Amino acid sequence: MSISNRHDDLAPIFQIDPNILDEQGNKVLSLVSKHFSELSGKPVKPHQKAGQLAAQFENTPPDQPQALDHILEQLQRRILPGITHWQHPKFFAYYPASSSIPAILSEIVISAIGSVGLQWSANPISTELECVVMDWLMDMLHAPLDSPFRHRSMRGGGIIQNTAGEALVVVMTAARIHKHLSQNGLQAEQLSQDDRERLYYQDSSRLVV
Repeated sequence: MSISNRHDDLAPIFQIDPNILDEQGNKVLSLVSKHFSELSGKPVKPHQKAGQLAAQFENTPPDQPQALDHILEQLQRRILPGITHWQHPKFFAYYPASSSIPAILSEIVISAIGSVGLQWSANPISTELECVVMDWLMDMLHAPLDSPFRHRSMRGGGIIQNTAGEALVVVMTAARIHKHLSQNGLQAEQLSQDDRERLYYQDSSRLVV
């Protein structure tokens, strides 16, 4: 079965009108541009008490679609005043300046494509491009050509983690397996696929963080 053209009868429901996208997209970009032009004159953190922001909203969701102009007005009146501005020039906590013009524009393209890279067949280019970019990163770090973090080494390869929390889970899982290997005097390269599976699910109750 092909993964395309299976729901042609539903296409009008999900079809994106380029004219509407252009008109409404310009309104959103205009608001974002105005936001950045005024950002340095705003406080970094909102002067609000806990619960004060939520109290501005209705207790029930709207039962009718809302016009974009109304949503943008609500955004300016209710949302932007309650933001801790991570892009503010005086913001120095967490990860300051975590966005940029390339990031904003690329997010538009990503959301338009709307593809989820679950596996190669779900989005071939996202899988292959990730491999290419991670090997580029290894070049920038002057990693050895046979590094297991290189895809071209055929020994594994690096992957992009979505969040810091997800990355920490991967690191702790790797540390757990490394501990099991060292306790048994084993090298990962010596293990069969079945051995790897058993090692992964081995009792780790004594390895607590």
